[in-house]
Amino acid sequence: MLTISLLDFIRTGCFGSITLGSHVDEVKELLGGDEDFGDFGETQIIKYGWYEFFYWTDTGIIFGIQNDHLQADCANHGDMIFFSNDTWIMDVGFLKENENITFRQVRQMLEEQNIAFVIEPVYEGCEEQLIRCVDTNVKFDFDDVYSFAEFDGGGNFSGFINTPLQHQDDYILNGIRLFNLER
Repeated sequence: MLTISLLDFIRTGCFGSITLGSHVDEVKELLGGDEDFGDFGETQIIKYGWYEFFYWTDTGIIFGIQNDHLQADCANHGDMIFFSNDTWIMDVGFLKENENITFRQVRQMLEEQNIAFVIEPVYEGCEEQLIRCVDTNVKFDFDDVYSFAEFDGGGNFSGFINTPLQHQDDYILNGIRLFNLER
């Protein structure tokens, strides 16, 4: 069974042997046929758990790889970060089930792993920041609200308690992504 390492993806920009520019058939061949599918017209997506591969419909070329379900704000958080099928298993590295990872923790992890990164605005003029790996362009984005799932006495989901976070270092990791929209 193949093990795909999230840390290797962050270091290299490769999800196993899949890179931006790979063909969707290469993804299916490497990762197996257990994928979920979404058709968005000009683009399509296949996903394994919440590890998503975006590709152009007309060419089948991969232009994005991401997991943007990393917040521990649901009862099934493990389903959001872990994945395995008959072909491969995901090594989630620094992610932990039912535990949020902060901006500060991502920064520390990258420093410990000797991965060069920059901190930059999400978009020009925005106060919120993301972390971008210099060598791979893998990006980490964050949410400025801590959401906690609330359950009633019977264990049924009853809603969210949302707490705004005041400092960027405390923002919660939302997604890890690599995209190139140029054709």
